[in-house]
Amino acid sequence: MNNSSDSFAGIVVPERSSGDTERGDSSDEQTWSRLRSRRPHVKSRLGCVCDEARPACKRCVRYGAACTYTTTEPAAQGRSRASLMQNQSPSSSPGAEMFSMSLASTAESITTLLHPSTALAALRERNPSVIAKVNEQYLKAVHHFSLFTTHTLGSPVARHIIRTKVLPISFTSSHLMHGLIAVSIAHLRNLNPSHNSGVYSELYHWQRALSGFQHELQSPITRENADSMVSTCMVLTILAYISDETSIDGSWVFGPAQTTNWLYTRAGLDGVLPSYDEDGRRSNIWAPVLEDGDDFRGTFSDERPGIEDIPPAFVELCDLTPTSDVTNNPYQLPLRTLSALLKLEHSSATFGKLVVFVGRVDGEYCDLLQRHDPRALLILSYWFAMMCAVDQWWVHARVHSECARICRFLERNEDPRIVELLEVPAKACGYALFSQSQEEKLEL
Repeated sequence: MNNSSDSFAGIVVPERSSGDTERGDSSDEQTWSRLRSRRPHVKSRLGCVCDEARPACKRCVRYGAACTYTTTEPAAQGRSRASLMQNQSPSSSPGAEMFSMSLASTAESITTLLHPSTALAALRERNPSVIAKVNEQYLKAVHHFSLFTTHTLGSPVARHIIRTKVLPISFTSSHLMHGLIAVSIAHLRNLNPSHNSGVYSELYHWQRALSGFQHELQSPITRENADSMVSTCMVLTILAYISDETSIDGSWVFGPAQTTNWLYTRAGLDGVLPSYDEDGRRSNIWAPVLEDGDDFRGTFSDERPGIEDIPPAFVELCDLTPTSDVTNNPYQLPLRTLSALLKLEHSSATFGKLVVFVGRVDGEYCDLLQRHDPRALLILSYWFAMMCAVDQWWVHARVHSECARICRFLERNEDPRIVELLEVPAKACGYALFSQSQEEKLEL
């Protein structure tokens, strides 16, 4: 190593000898002094590197920046930063205490909303620990719904409405809160199928949401409660789609005629929306979702008579003519909607338009479904086939199983046109048709 200097990270630092120290007037000493000298400056004690004036220093004001002070406590109070960090636990910090109090207050408000005050008061006297446990369960369910479930429900527009509008409203509506908790528990069970104990809680909250909704539906719908009523109706529809039943035989398709089924759940929305004026509908929090169900051309609300744009195979099968309309042919309107939906890319992005079809399941066409009419079931199976491509946990099992059940019901139909058209929904839901199985056996 050179005796005159040391090299460190590319910087050459002059080395001083003992002799040099005695010669203060030497040129080396003058050089060292120049390198070592530093202009006097104000040290930062509180984190802001300018003049530390409060509430904002001059330099930060000039540059439009925010002053940041690490603490309001002077540095020379006898305690080091290390000792402060060692003695301060998360639970002892003001922020942690406020957060804990906020959680407790939120849990208490949920429990108070969902249960009569007299019952809560009596239970608090007998067993306060039960109240604490109930508070914790409700808070966990709402927390999960807020962080995770809201990102899995419907179209992007619907998810935004649920996160920003529906969830806050639920703290003022008991039936809506019951519904959200039921959906949250169902989502948790879907993520962890072994968690069977949640079934009873889910059914309890579902029942309370339904009974509360029906009770409030007996009174006039006003602008004050319209948002919560429509929201609860939407939540009840979600709950109706959630299904654990995957067996082919356990379906309304194989049940007695006129069996009530989940397709009627949307009727609640028809009971709410006409209850207030058009301005009220436009101001409802769900208005963007309803608007998302169509485009500016009215493609998905099209009720034109005739056969234009309807697949020829269905035109022939359902006896449509150029004069067919909603008054003289029950298949015309569902087929008109189905034809528009078939042109879409079927995904969560188009979910708001895909569910428009359910609104067409009414009147005479719905009666045909209840009587297990083959042509009506075939049309419905095509909608199920489109929904099979949508990645939504709460509809996945339902649409796949119902589509497979219709395929099984129709695969031995006497009309070869129905059997041939059945290949599309069968492929979508993964059902092996009897005719295809026979062909495979012959090939072997």
